[in-house]
Amino acid sequence: MDTLWAWAGFLLLLSGAIPWLHAKHRARRWRRAGAHLGLSFDGSWWGTPRRLSGTLDGLAVQVEVLEQYSGGASGKTTRFRVTGPDLPADLMVLPPGVAPEGAGRVRTGDEEFDAGVFAAGPELSTIAALDFQTRKDLATLVRLRGGGLHSGVLLLPVAGVPTEVASILETVRSSVAAVRRLSLERKGVRDRLAHNATRDPNPGARHRNLELLLAHYAESPVTEAALRAAVQDLEPRIRLLAGTHLGQAGWDALISLVAKEDLPDEVRSGALLHLVGELPRERLVPLLEGLAEGRSAAVFRIGVRSLTRLGRPLGFDRLVGALRGAPAAVAAVIAEELGETGDPRAEETSIRLLGHEDAQVRLRAAATLGRVGGLRAVEPLRGCAGASGRLLDGELRRAIDAAVKAIHARLGVEGGVGSLSLADPGPGAGTLSLATEEGALSLAPKEAARDAASRAVEKKSAGEGRAAAGSTGAGERGEPPPRQT
Repeated sequence: MDTLWAWAGFLLLLSGAIPWLHAKHRARRWRRAGAHLGLSFDGSWWGTPRRLSGTLDGLAVQVEVLEQYSGGASGKTTRFRVTGPDLPADLMVLPPGVAPEGAGRVRTGDEEFDAGVFAAGPELSTIAALDFQTRKDLATLVRLRGGGLHSGVLLLPVAGVPTEVASILETVRSSVAAVRRLSLERKGVRDRLAHNATRDPNPGARHRNLELLLAHYAESPVTEAALRAAVQDLEPRIRLLAGTHLGQAGWDALISLVAKEDLPDEVRSGALLHLVGELPRERLVPLLEGLAEGRSAAVFRIGVRSLTRLGRPLGFDRLVGALRGAPAAVAAVIAEELGETGDPRAEETSIRLLGHEDAQVRLRAAATLGRVGGLRAVEPLRGCAGASGRLLDGELRRAIDAAVKAIHARLGVEGGVGSLSLADPGPGAGTLSLATEEGALSLAPKEAARDAASRAVEKKSAGEGRAAAGSTGAGERGEPPPRQT
């Protein structure tokens, strides 16, 4: 029996000693981490670590173990807390789901960061502070670890109690580094914007920082230097932004953007619009004329209209030449511009374009015929409107109807007498019938055409019968027959 009690006492002692030894081991690791960081260690009488606290790189740091109770169960959470004296109190960096309602969001231009992190605060200082490395650290703290920055304090909760020295050191140091980079004085904002505009690996962030630099520090030499670096950027949108603010020094960069067919239309057309307003005529005209073979509708339209304003219109032959192999969007622009050439051949070319496979080309050709077409264009317009399988919606039909009315009005044909008018498609559409006014033609269903023809035959027969009766009566009375007219 004594032996049994001895074993029971030994097992009881062992069951208490093992957790104690484990706690002492954990405490030693926390002390070691605190020694590496220069933070003081505080533990319970049992040896369980409670907190690390102190100052690191001028920032107040606290690593604290908290008891958490949920649903009747308890657990431990370690909270990393970093406070900086220069950290703006109105700066927030939080998970999107816990952001306070009504807080104004700041977009950094980095799409991945903006999608996963909610940032709010004074726009200028916030964008300047959120450089690439800071965004990377904060994205890790917020998205992967559930931390956040609010009211001048960075909080990072970690489930359980970390025991690895390396894990504690890495978490504390990354948190302190992120807060240190965010602790900016106002005078550092301009230089940080310029640095981000030229050095940030993310093109969207570079563009956003350059925009703010131009908006708030346009006359600064720092901005001038940033623009000269940005005009060599690999991102076309940044070269466009820099080139349009560098004056003559940006012309070559903008001309290069216009010449690159593979760039987005908004970049090329934006560069061209700026050059049209600044480039000397002797350089501008050759540039515009060289765009006649391009495949961008937006750039082609700007080029053609700018040449017209400069008194150097592209002309009918160049426009028709550009039609060969042109994409549908360019062909639509050409169909629109044909009417501005003043060339009588524009009518015939526009009539041919009514048969183009693209609806927008047919639409623009119809509008051009409304401006320059004659009566000979009405029948092809009517044929285009009635062609099966071509109408995507009513827009083309309305354009053709407006074109026919414009032709009538321009040629002084009142009320369409002696002309053709369009009717809605239906059974028998496309037939002709006698109109109520003499000499007029109108489209009508087959039944109406047959009725009108029958009435005309009856009217003619009745007239001949009356004429014959009159002739017979006159002969019987010895009078000459009525004179036929």
